[in-house]
Amino acid sequence: MYQELDTIRLKAAQEGPGNYGQGVVYAVPSGAEGTVIQVFGHGEALEVEFAIIPPELDGDVLVHPGTYHVITLTPDQVAPV
Repeated sequence: MYQELDTIRLKAAQEGPGNYGQGVVYAVPSGAEGTVIQVFGHGEALEVEFAIIPPELDGDVLVHPGTYHVITLTPDQVAPV
């Protein structure tokens, strides 16, 4: 069973509407690694965060915070890393 902060890998690509109804469609490729941020029930579903564009630093200065997507998945859609 998965726990919060576990790293997982997608078994198949996922796409869907972006956050906050912005009209953006995210596409997370098969094999992408993400972090479990919440486990629902007794592990029936997982909320997983994926870094689509990693944060960009210039030395110690944050130039871009990165782009992240959170997707609710079932355990059969992911594999442990």
